[in-house]
Amino acid sequence: MSTPATEATSSHWLGRVAVPPLLAALVLGLAALLRLPTLAQPLVEVHAWRQTYTAFPAVLYANEGIDLLNPQVPVFGPPFTLHLEFPLFQAVAALFIDAGVQAEVALRSLALACFLATAVVLWLMLSRHVGDRAAFIALLVFLFSPHALVWSRASMIEYSATLGA
Repeated sequence: MSTPATEATSSHWLGRVAVPPLLAALVLGLAALLRLPTLAQPLVEVHAWRQTYTAFPAVLYANEGIDLLNPQVPVFGPPFTLHLEFPLFQAVAALFIDAGVQAEVALRSLALACFLATAVVLWLMLSRHVGDRAAFIALLVFLFSPHALVWSRASMIEYSATLGA
């Protein structure tokens, strides 16, 4: 015999408490696994200039020390700076490079981590405000849209900015 509370929980799509977080975690894990084989690729794909522009200061920080206020991009000539962004992303990547991680892997992995963290925040925010079903659908679209498949592991700061926002 079922109680009204049991019926309300079982009639809700995938249950209300235990299953959606587990399912969301499984989907996040699948999204990460799909991208892992591409993390060591050279930065010469889509928007190669932008990806290498992000990577250059990270490599210089790893070799010469971190100076957040004067990011160097020596391809432009003296004074070698181009302030498009605050280079905190590059500084964190430099720490991984210093630890022995290949530059491409460090930058792409950090971008992927920021993307996945943004997905978690999106899912938590939507599940709280619009419900589990809508949050799960939004999570699927966010993780597996063609745009996300290309940009989620690119050597760029964009998902660290969305995470911060």
